[in-house]
Order: sequence, then C-alpha cells, then structure tokens
Amino acid sequence: MNICRICNYLEARGHRITFWIRDPTFHSDPTQARETLHRHFQHLAAEVFFIDGSFGSVSGDIVIATDAYTVPIVLSASQFKRRFYFVQDFESTFGPAGTRSLLPESTYRAGLDCICGGPWLQALMADKYGQWSRMFWQAADRTIYKPAWRRREHGHVPRIAFYARMFTDRRAVELGLLALELLARRSVMFHVDFFGQEELPFNAAPYSATNHGVCESRALAELYAAADVGMVFSATNYSIVSQEMMACRLPILDLDVESTRAVYGEGTVRLAEPEPHSIAEALEDMLSDEAALEDDDLATRLHTLQARLETQARQRYGVA
Repeated sequence: MNICRICNYLEARGHRITFWIRDPTFHSDPTQARETLHRHFQHLAAEVFFIDGSFGSVSGDIVIATDAYTVPIVLSASQFKRRFYFVQDFESTFGPAGTRSLLPESTYRAGLDCICGGPWLQALMADKYGQWSRMFWQAADRTIYKPAWRRREHGHVPRIAFYARMFTDRRAVELGLLALELLARRSVMFHVDFFGQEELPFNAAPYSATNHGVCESRALAELYAAADVGMVFSATNYSIVSQEMMACRLPILDLDVESTRAVYGEGTVRLAEPEPHSIAEALEDMLSDEAALEDDDLATRLHTLQARLETQARQRYGVA
C-alpha cells in the first residue's frame, strides 16, 4: 500500500509510472494484476508488465527496486538516469543466518539511493552501509481510520485487537499468544479479536476470542474502534497497523526493541520486553487502567466536537 500510495502522489504531479512484477504467482497475465492493484490498493493510470528478457532495454528517468530480490534486476537496467531502493524493512533479518540473510544484506551495499520507511532504516542505510538515504513516515488514511465515540457499559469485558499474521516471522505472534495464556491464568477478563490471517494454528484458546481473518480497511477501523488495547508487534521496522490503530485513538502495545525505540516518542505507545511474562504484565496493567480508558473516551469526544466545530466554521465563514 505504501508503494501504491506514493505512486498515486507521483502521478498527481505529472509523473508516468510503470509497474514491473518479478516472478508473478497470483496472476496469469498483467491485466489481472492491474485489476488487483485497482481493487485492493490504489486506482492508478500506471501500466503493469511482467518482467521478461525485454526489461534490459527499458529506459526512463528513475527505476526503483522494492525489495532485495528486485535489486539485481534494477542494476541490470542501464538506460535510467538514477536508481533508487525502496527500503521498507530490514530484509536481512527475515531469514536464518546464511544465504537468506547474507544476500539481502549485500543489496544494501549495491550503491542504490535509499528511500526508507522511517528513521531507523534511514540511519541503518546511512551509518552502517554508507548509502544516500532519505526517510518518509508511514501514515494512516484519516478518511478511514479515525476516532469513534462509544460508551463502555458496566461490566464491559476489555477487548484486545491482536495483529496475528503468524506467517510473517517478524510479527512475533507466538510471544503474544504465550502472553495471552499467562494473562488468562491470572483470571483477568478479556476478549481477543485476532486479525491478519484466515486461520490460526490452534483449535481453542483458554480465553474468549474471535478470529476476523484478513479484513478490508473499513472493517479494521471498526475493529479498532471497538477495542480497548491494540497489540501489534514488530521485531524489525514498525508497522503501519500501529499508525492506523492510533488514528482510531487505540492504546498500543509493542515490543521494546531498537527499531521501536527509534520511531516512537516517549509515552506514545507502551513497550514491553520481548518475552511472554513482560508482555502479559503490560497487558494486565493497560487493561486495569480504567482512568486511562476513560481519558481516551474523553479525548475521542473532544476530538469529535472539535471536528464538528471546524466543519461548521468552514461552512459558515469559508475558513480554510
């Protein structure tokens, strides 16, 4: 989505975009891929092609690699004025020590100019690998993710929205599952709303839970608005999911690792040591902090009131 949103902005400024897909597995032809692009990401004027032997003769102003395995392809394209590398995560940590870690790391020394998803990656590319680098902040779509006031009834069971995409190792889902089991043993009442993948790798949990699977954006916004705590982990670069949760005024729990400390300001999110007991303690503390939950409701009401007053002012006085 970040790639597609940036392309949308570039097209709005008059740039012509072309997508080249390496090793397509979900589509039989570029037309199908373009339909998926429009349906699930952004509606772009961009042309879509599958990479083949003709790519070496393609020319243009800028060519951008979007992951480690597209870097050799970009380096082979000699008829561009400048080459960039869209670095959204630290891919050398995605696999075990060996080829799957060493090969991605070698691409950070390939001499491409790096466009980085946040300050942690920018510092890595500049300080460790000596590359030209600039950063952008991940941003939630505020037309979709926004506060929604709701009244907590007496006896309300707190809800935890947990990003549980287990096939992405860096999400450290197993740590969260172990912590939730520990929390249930402490007789803490809660309900977990899992999301991120269609099926979870267990048949039952010792606590109340619902798996929402892979959700569209508006369904996610409703899920966040109904929750009391958002749990989204990242062992490498931070996730846009946390930004979207915070846009809905949802308190966040993440792992206390180098990348999160580099991104989040003091007091922005709750960070827990990356082990189950620390995570369980942080969850229990957050769920029992009724004052903080009430303050969040008050903040939401104030935000809604402010938005309504600003709309009225624009309509009445034409204020920008």
